[in-house]
Amino acid sequence: MKYIPPKAGKTNHNISQIHPLRELLRLLATIAVSLFLVWLVLGWSANFLAPYAPRALEERIAQQFITVFGDEMSTHPEQERLQKLADELGALTGDTERKYTVHIVDSDSENAMSLPNGHIVILNQLLKQAKSENEIAMVIGHEIGHDFHRDHMRGLGRGIGTLVLSALIFGSESSVSDFFLSSVGLAQASFSREQEREADRVGLDLLMQRYGHAGGATSFFERLLSKDHLFGGLKRFQATHPSSRDRIRAIESRITSEHLPVDKVIPWGKAEKKERKKSSNRDPFLPQVP
Repeated sequence: MKYIPPKAGKTNHNISQIHPLRELLRLLATIAVSLFLVWLVLGWSANFLAPYAPRALEERIAQQFITVFGDEMSTHPEQERLQKLADELGALTGDTERKYTVHIVDSDSENAMSLPNGHIVILNQLLKQAKSENEIAMVIGHEIGHDFHRDHMRGLGRGIGTLVLSALIFGSESSVSDFFLSSVGLAQASFSREQEREADRVGLDLLMQRYGHAGGATSFFERLLSKDHLFGGLKRFQATHPSSRDRIRAIESRITSEHLPVDKVIPWGKAEKKERKKSSNRDPFLPQVP
């Protein structure tokens, strides 16, 4: 019997019938959708991962910010006093392992900021304009509030997801972590309005614990309100920060509703010098007015 080979079909199953360009587009679309899903997951994971960020990673992020200031870092005559104040306020949070370091930067703006791993930056102009130690304590307490809730790490959003995962998998000192750290960049983490309000609440709590009263709690915001700017420009930051007026109202409302005492503040800067001069000019033979 003679063998007759089967006739080849019209369709070759080993060769795709789809145009190569169409296959490429389908592949690119699949990759794009996958990357988008990863992007979403990293965004959703920010709040969950922030508390688990290794301290070594926090420190490296903080140093990127601190390096930017460079020569603008200054040694203030009250550096030791400020550091002691930050230590006392930090201890009141109950977190004995968390240490806070105060940095002073020369600037014409009145501001302070919280950086990862307990670094607090205070701009020199704020110290020049402050009238009381209580006012500065409220500002430092506010920044401690951001740190306590890891707001700066949450503010990095999807970047923190990438950084923490790479640190947990490859280690904080790995080249992979270095790559992701540099990719996050030095963009300032923005805080939400609710985070700002919560930081104000923590600041007031610490102020009350430290001094026993709420004197000076609104002084910083009152001065900003009078100058119609907040952190270098009120309109610029209104999208993410409550206005100074709203913050003052919230603090005063709490003072009233919780019947918090308001007492005499401890003078600072020019006010302190004025008070000392006034005291030195008093007649020691006359009765002193409290």
